[in-house]
Amino acid sequence: MGLVQVFKATCQTGSVNKISVAMAGSGGAVALGLVLMALGTQAVLEDVVQGSSTISAATPPLEIEFAVGYDGDEGDGGERMGVFAVQVLDAPEGSEVSATVLDPLGAEVASVSRIAEEPGGSVEGRFGAEVEGTYSLVIRNAGQDGVLTFGAIGPLPDASSKALAFIPFYVLLAGIMGMAGLGIYWATNIRRRRSLS
Repeated sequence: MGLVQVFKATCQTGSVNKISVAMAGSGGAVALGLVLMALGTQAVLEDVVQGSSTISAATPPLEIEFAVGYDGDEGDGGERMGVFAVQVLDAPEGSEVSATVLDPLGAEVASVSRIAEEPGGSVEGRFGAEVEGTYSLVIRNAGQDGVLTFGAIGPLPDASSKALAFIPFYVLLAGIMGMAGLGIYWATNIRRRRSLS
């Protein structure tokens, strides 16, 4: 029995209808996971300020500012934190990229050096953001050659934002696993029908 006859026989038994419904459900889960992932990313990055520039010893540093304000008792019972990230692309030999976070009073609250030597040329960090006002992420390069650098600074995402970032991954994974399982089931079903004929 050829593949066309197996497909027709499968259609007559109604198995294809079940597979089609299951495949549509798995495809829907994948689509839903992608949409939720986009919404979750937007929620996490909503208050994050980003910037980029090519910097060297001859250019001004890249400076990104982030304003912190607290309403009433927001953050009570826990430490108020901020996050920052820096990525360096294609750093030439001799690049000495460093980053410093300054609080509203100009005091250093976090710093990191030799970013270009880190895996992937990127670093992430946290800093205390207890004082209201404007925090600055200042990125410098002491090397002579320009380096394309990206920076971001913002609040530490709360628990609900973190959940929005993780839930879509599991929905997407379930959809992909469902599609893979259906593919295996269908292939096994066709192979079994061929062996019976």
